[in-house]
Amino acid sequence: QVLNEAGMVAQLVRGDLRSLPFATCFDAALCLESPLAYLHEDAALFAALHSLHRALKPGGRLIVDIFDYVATLGERPLPSVTTRFATPWGSVEVSEAHRYDAQVRIWHMQQAFRVERAGRMEQFDIDHALRIRPAGEYVAALEAVGFTVEELLPAYPGTPSALWDERRIIIFCRADGSRG
Repeated sequence: QVLNEAGMVAQLVRGDLRSLPFATCFDAALCLESPLAYLHEDAALFAALHSLHRALKPGGRLIVDIFDYVATLGERPLPSVTTRFATPWGSVEVSEAHRYDAQVRIWHMQQAFRVERAGRMEQFDIDHALRIRPAGEYVAALEAVGFTVEELLPAYPGTPSALWDERRIIIFCRADGSRG
C-alpha cells in the first residue's frame, strides 16, 4: 500500500532463502536481521548462499547482517525481561528470555506477546533458535559459493555510541562472474 501511494511498483515474493526463484536478476541484495543464523545445518547455509549468488548479476553486491548474540549478551542464560508499549490502538507487552546451548552453538530466544486492542487480548509465543557461527565461518562459506568478501565489520558505520556494545557480523561482498 505504501509503495502504491508513493507511485512505486513492487512485486512481493514469499519464498525459501535456500531456493530463491531468481537468476541473475539483481544488482544487490540485503540479507538483514540474521536470517542465515536460522539455518542450522551447513548444507542449508550453503544452499541459501548459492541461491543468493544465483539471484545476483555478476558483480552484484550482497550485504549480510547477523546479530552476534553471544558476543553481545554472553553465554549465560538471561533473566526474562518484560516491556510494555502503549499504542494509539491499545498496547503490546513483550516478555523475552535468552539462553545459549554452547554444545550445539544454538541461541534460544523465547518471546511471549500480549496484544490488547479494542478491549480484546491476544497472546502468542515465538521460539527462535539461531545457530551462532563465527564471522570466519560465514566468510569461508560466502567465498566457497563464489562471493568475494570486500569488508567485514563488527557494527554498522556510524553506529551511535549508545549501541557500541551491540555486536553484529556485517559482511559486504560481491558476486563473482562465474555462476555457482
